[in-house]
Amino acid sequence: GTGLVGALTITPNTGSFPTTPVNGNATVTFTLTNTSSIAIPHNGVSVIPSNEFYARAFLPESLEPNTSYSVYVIFAPTSPGTKTATLTIGACLSVPLTGSSSAIAISYDTSDFGPVQVGGTKTVAFTATNSSNETVSLAAPTLTGTDATQFLVAQSTCGSTLAAGASCLINVSFKPTTAGNKTATLSLGGAAASLSGTGLVGALTITPNTGSFP
Repeated sequence: GTGLVGALTITPNTGSFPTTPVNGNATVTFTLTNTSSIAIPHNGVSVIPSNEFYARAFLPESLEPNTSYSVYVIFAPTSPGTKTATLTIGACLSVPLTGSSSAIAISYDTSDFGPVQVGGTKTVAFTATNSSNETVSLAAPTLTGTDATQFLVAQSTCGSTLAAGASCLINVSFKPTTAGNKTATLSLGGAAASLSGTGLVGALTITPNTGSFP
């Protein structure tokens, strides 16, 4: 036989999935590489436990020398919370997997408010949907981050509970007080949306600056 050390590698060496709504899914792609000069059997790809994480890979029985292959892991949560599992390649490689799930999903046409004159306001609508099969309890939507004070929740129809399959509306306004790029995060029920916008100073001018009529 032939003893091999480090001949098979996989990147990344951990699998961190974004927060995913219940009954939704997210995918992380791993690259499996045979760094040796000989073909190596991989002895199978699996995920343990496999109830909310699934592996998909189209691999030959033996991995060709100096060749890379893609391994896809899908996170498909069926309940809220933090979930863990392990991706294994034969008996020689293992990768820890971590994902978190929220019953709430936040959707929007855009979360980039674009350029707004300092002192002006632009409002964008966000829709929060309960993607689970049960009514969930909610706190009020929050804004956090470096520039959270540049944004505000102008209106929310989200109450203290949201029925299964139901949606509510959150209107967020961007009101820059200084120039520059601004970012914040809108959060509700474990779900989050990244916000961005740019404050402008002196971008708009009007002449004359007084109106004197005859």
